[in-house]
Amino acid sequence: MKLASASLLLCTLTLVSCGSKTPDIASKDSKPEAEKKVASRVTTNAGNKFTNEFFNVSVEKPEGWYAADNKEADAQRERGGEMMAGDDKNMKAMVNAAQQKTTPLFSFFEVPPGTPGKPNSNIIAIAEDIKGAPGVKTGCDYLTLAKNLSAKSQVKIEFADKCETKSINGTEFNFVDAQISMGNQTIKQRYFAMIRNEHAISMVQTFADDSGKAKVDKVLETVTVKN
Repeated sequence: MKLASASLLLCTLTLVSCGSKTPDIASKDSKPEAEKKVASRVTTNAGNKFTNEFFNVSVEKPEGWYAADNKEADAQRERGGEMMAGDDKNMKAMVNAAQQKTTPLFSFFEVPPGTPGKPNSNIIAIAEDIKGAPGVKTGCDYLTLAKNLSAKSQVKIEFADKCETKSINGTEFNFVDAQISMGNQTIKQRYFAMIRNEHAISMVQTFADDSGKAKVDKVLETVTVKN
């Protein structure tokens, strides 16, 4: 159960301060399962509308924002895993296992990652296979595991105690607020999660101020998750 939600943390840790090879899925699975995993990683876009048909998720990228592709998202998770685990071998093993269960859905940044001079508001989404975590029934369960795991990581994220619920275009997500101190700056986050078909679909908004929050909230308003 500890594996579930690890990806939610590791894929966001490198984003608050602002390529790896895509895993060879077909070499590790039977053909039908491999084909399913490959299909799940396909997010297409028509203009600024991005859609993952496998998970029935769609979203609109704000004009002028940067969209990271799957390889960039994999690389971000890998760097986040290194930050999260440090020299802890058990945590490294947990992070590596979580990465294999995770599918990037979208990653939008106000400016390209690494651009100096200003906080980079962003919103990312992933799907994580949670078949190995039968106790995770709700988004709040998933977010609670993320909070517990954060307490053991090398980067401390301060989570709010209360897990709340928000309807996004007719789909109910659970969410919890969080913040990370980076020197003399506080970066704020909001973690969303919902459970569907043995996967946790989660999103993380990252911003520094009310202006940044308003921008990522506008992106959130375009998210749809169909049954």
